[in-house]
Amino acid sequence: MAADLKPSTWLGAGYAVDDTNKLITFNTNDASTNKLLEQLTNAQANATTGDIRDVVFAFCEALNVAWQAQSANRTAKMVIKQQTIAQTDGTQKRIYTFTFVVTPPTGAFSLPSE
Repeated sequence: MAADLKPSTWLGAGYAVDDTNKLITFNTNDASTNKLLEQLTNAQANATTGDIRDVVFAFCEALNVAWQAQSANRTAKMVIKQQTIAQTDGTQKRIYTFTFVVTPPTGAFSLPSE
């Protein structure tokens, strides 16, 4: 079975694109429905008072959750791995690894077809 690579298949209704204004949106945990970035609140994502670490972590976690949900529909040319390591101080370390097969650039990198 060929992988279904549509963002809507992987990310659901919490992902939207406004082609007119060239904007991609991701619902946060504050959304009333379709919570995509469940680890992120609007306050954490605020452009001037938020924390970039919260934004990046929430995005990585959402991509990992989407990857796991696509167990029968994964692409061979993109792999997402997540590892959790317990720390001696009671915290955890989360490691996300993203691997892509790419075509050498003549400008920007491109992703080859499956």
